[in-house]
Amino acid sequence: MRNKLKVTLHAAMAFVIVAALGYFSAAQRPELPNDAKFALQHFLDVDCELNEQGEALNRFLTFKAVLEPQLIAVLRDGPDKQTLDETQRSLEEQWNQREAYLRKNPDMSGLKENELQIVKGLTRDVFISQGRERIIRKYREKSAIGLAAIGSPEAIKTLHEVGDKGDEALRTVIQAALEKYQKK
Repeated sequence: MRNKLKVTLHAAMAFVIVAALGYFSAAQRPELPNDAKFALQHFLDVDCELNEQGEALNRFLTFKAVLEPQLIAVLRDGPDKQTLDETQRSLEEQWNQREAYLRKNPDMSGLKENELQIVKGLTRDVFISQGRERIIRKYREKSAIGLAAIGSPEAIKTLHEVGDKGDEALRTVIQAALEKYQKK
């Protein structure tokens, strides 16, 4: 069970890195300096700093002028096509690894019966669809946090526009980010 968790965590980390790398090489987005690319990638990938202004956000903010248009595009439209294609390939590979593991370990000892039914009931299409939606949601939410931290008039305007028509979860992230980073 523990090895399965390690494999799953490593696959998920590889998925996020591959997706972020695809984001930076998209043709429709202007080429960024390498330091700015790294800062943006690190900011989008790091989840442990969600409730604090840590090193990833601070590094990102040093490039806010060149990264703001990138974040606005991601907040409005989600990740670009190349990132989504890379995400698709990564999720397909994860599914294949999962299936290979299940063939070698059909009894899945250590799982309760209801957990085993969930594992066996998951289809490839649902797995890929959920993974794709997770990366879209994560990139849009992290973009909202970054834009609130930047705090420029254009960033704030965009946050309000997207918040007014976004889904409830995104609206909640936008509101919390604005409350946290904008001075009253």
